[in-house]
Amino acid sequence: MSIYQKTLVTKHLKQIGDINMEKNLNLAGRVIFAIPLLAFGMGHFMKMSKMAAWVPIPFAKEFFVILTGVALVAAAVSLLIKKHTFYAMLGLALMLLIFAFSMALPMMMGSMGEAMKQAGMSNFFKDMGLAGAAIFMASKHIPSKK
Repeated sequence: MSIYQKTLVTKHLKQIGDINMEKNLNLAGRVIFAIPLLAFGMGHFMKMSKMAAWVPIPFAKEFFVILTGVALVAAAVSLLIKKHTFYAMLGLALMLLIFAFSMALPMMMGSMGEAMKQAGMSNFFKDMGLAGAAIFMASKHIPSKK
């Protein structure tokens, strides 16, 4: 085998390794991101009455807790099965930004004591970070034009 052929073989093997690495990282990122979404979604069902107290809408509080729980679980499933992921991630990002600005920010800025301000700040930045991750995931799953 000539030097040229060895170089071509090495180049192709590196490309195959890069493709496998990208697939593995993609899978790991999707699974790691889906785990807390599933946990948060299930938490909405298991602690519905406690979570309903935090809903800033004055009516149908438990309905909104269930709705957001379903949305979180659906977003996680969408990530794992790679179906409608672009739309699921954009919807998730929008929902998380609404959570951050309608619930966490008022808690952070309120006068409910230092512990509540700290919890509000943690929730605000958690929701913002997850929204950013959801937007990034959406960018990796843009539907192709057919």
